[in-house]
Amino acid sequence: MKETVDEIITEEAEAVESAAVTEEEPDDPIAALREEIATLRALVETRREVPAELTESFRSLYPDVSRADIPDAVFEEAQAGLPLEAAYALYERREALRKQAAERVNRQNAVGGWGRADGAGEDFLSPDEVREMTPAEVRRNYARIVESMKHWT
Repeated sequence: MKETVDEIITEEAEAVESAAVTEEEPDDPIAALREEIATLRALVETRREVPAELTESFRSLYPDVSRADIPDAVFEEAQAGLPLEAAYALYERREALRKQAAERVNRQNAVGGWGRADGAGEDFLSPDEVREMTPAEVRRNYARIVESMKHWT
């Protein structure tokens, strides 16, 4: 029967407590700390384990993604019952939406910006920024657009 992560953690905690009560001062405290760190690392890795069949299908869908590239939140969703592939796809979609929102805000800031603080140089617009402008924004920024077009390739 497989143990849950909570059961493993509880057993480890009880083992550490009972060892602390029965043991005397360790001869080499650094070695004892290293051993405890190794135990805790093994415990952390057991939390990140995913059944092999999910890993194989995940690898077929995402061959370039290594285990280290997968955020802990994805593993937590997989442990909660969501297939790893679905959890990772949701993660990718959320990241894409965040990136799009950030780009949109940056474009809006660039259009309404005041230019450089030191007053040097011009604040040119990219073709994409101009394409996304409303007709009213184009009219307001017409001179800037014409100047920017000189720098487009």
